Amino acid sequence: MLNDPQRRRLSITFRLLEEELDNLELSLKTDDYTGILYEIKNDVPLRTRDLLIDKIAAIKERIGVIAERFALEKGNKELSRSAIGELSLLGVSVEEVMSKRLRGYGEIAEGLGKALDPELDKVRDILWDMLKVLTNDETKDKTGKEDLK
Repeated sequence: MLNDPQRRRLSITFRLLEEELDNLELSLKTDDYTGILYEIKNDVPLRTRDLLIDKIAAIKERIGVIAERFALEKGNKELSRSAIGELSLLGVSVEEVMSKRLRGYGEIAEGLGKALDPELDKVRDILWDMLKVLTNDETKDKTGKEDLK
């Protein structure tokens, strides 16, 4: 019924929908979280959470029916590739808040560079180290498969 481009488009749309629904479901099942600079308050009442989780399950059931009926392609998302992309973007974000780049937001106070930039350098260096670990993982053999010896 579908040609290849139509099948790919439908596959991508429902893959994204499923992924976002999985993320929403996980959030609904998680209580509050407090980080250093942010917190998440799960203010959704328990009854509402349960109803939403049931609706998510119903949508995912429909996705399964559609996937089978139209032979939709299952995607493969490698965590390492996602992490490499995210870490790269985070490294650039840290670079963008170095003291000299904050001029666009107003005058730079004397001493800001000495107080801020060394800490940003440390964060950036750790992010780059994380990238190196992911891209040069010594636990993998030459084919990219994990070597468990």
